[in-house]
Parts: sequence; C-alpha cells; structure tokens
Amino acid sequence: MKIEEKYKKVNLRLKIDFSIFAVICIAVGMIFLGKNTDVISDYLFDILISWQMALVILGLYSISHKAYLWGSFVAGIGLFFMMPLIIMAEGKEWIRDYWSLILVLVGLLMLINLFLPKHKKCHKNYDFMSKDYKIENGFVFSNNSFSGAKHVVMDEVFKGAEIFNHFGGTILDLRRTNLQQGDTYIDIDSKCGGIEIFLPENWLVLVELNSVLSGVVDDRHYHSGSIDESRRLILRGKISLSGINLKY
Repeated sequence: MKIEEKYKKVNLRLKIDFSIFAVICIAVGMIFLGKNTDVISDYLFDILISWQMALVILGLYSISHKAYLWGSFVAGIGLFFMMPLIIMAEGKEWIRDYWSLILVLVGLLMLINLFLPKHKKCHKNYDFMSKDYKIENGFVFSNNSFSGAKHVVMDEVFKGAEIFNHFGGTILDLRRTNLQQGDTYIDIDSKCGGIEIFLPENWLVLVELNSVLSGVVDDRHYHSGSIDESRRLILRGKISLSGINLKY
C-alpha cells in the first residue's frame, strides 16, 4: 500500500473518531439538559453520567478499532461496577458477593483468544509479544506489542513513520537525520504504552493527535529564532492511555 493511501486511511479514522467525540459531547449535553428540566430522573442520570459508563464507552470505542479483547475487558469491568447502580444495590455488598464474575470474564476472554481463528484481517497490526519494524528510504514502520523497541534513523532525510504501539514502549531517534521541505508525518496508533521521540531542538513539531486519557510532553529546550518553519514534523493518529515524550 502506498504511503499516500495510508495517510488517507489515517485521515478517515481521525474524522470518524472526531465524529464519535462530537456525538458524545452532544449526548452528554442532552443528558444534563434533561436532568435540569426534570425529564431525566436522578436514578437514570447517575447511571448515564458515571465513571462506569465512561469505561463502557471506552471499551466499545476500543472494540470499534478492532481491539476486541481489550475493549471487551474494559466494557465488562464497567458493566460489572454499573450493576449496583442499575439494581440499586449496595456497592460494597455487590462487589463482595459477585467479584468472582470478573474471573469468569477474564477466563472467557482467554478462551475466546485461544480458539479465535487467526485471521490476518483481525491481527494485521498486533501480535502478542511481537516486534516488527522496517526502516527503508528514510521511512520507519514499527509494530510493537507487549515489548520494547528502539529505532535509530541514519538516512540523510527522514520521510515519515508509522508507529503501532500496543502495551509496549517505543523509542524513535531522529537526531542523526534531517527533515525535508514541507510537512513530514508520523502516524501513531498507541494503546496503553509509551513513545519517546528524540529529535533536534530546532525542529518544528505540530501535534494533531486524537487522545483519550493520554498526553504529549515536549522536553526540548528551544533557542529563540532557531526554529525552521519551512520544515514541519506533524504527529497524527490516535492514542489512548498512552504518553508521548519529545526529547533532545
């Protein structure tokens, strides 16, 4: 697949994610409006606006991005702790009596993962405890799951990267290369992981990431007037429960 086609797919995913976020904002606003106008009862409001519901939504979001086992586990945990709200039971008593259901959920997910057919379509990005990477003509492809990976780009010109980081740590060292004129993109898909990017101080970096409970920190020390605005490094994609650190 050509790099341009991959970029188009990433842009489409970003648009879909942005649309989902917009729908959630509208729904939350409507729920609060219904609460303030007594259309929605306190009982229903406490269920809809809760950390348990947030876990369910996060799990469904992960499932929509083909993280089936992780998404099912997060959604299942949210539903488990939501049950006392639904049946109006005492939370401590519910957990004391039914905590074993969590073990049942974990066991079922393990069995599903064991006997699930290994279709390439379902596992094109992630394999358990795997590392797959390639640096070719200044472009980096990195697929890291439940492991650690470090990539040093020695090409004269860095032309971009595609990074998949799933429950792992990825290091990308760009201090020995240069940016081409215009925009250079690093497409990132990270879940429950950390990414460190080493790069020169005078590179202009723009962040266009869709993040859920995640953050980006730039620890470089800028020198005034030294940034070349004709060359831009753009981080885009989606990260959840992850951190990205820019270093020199």
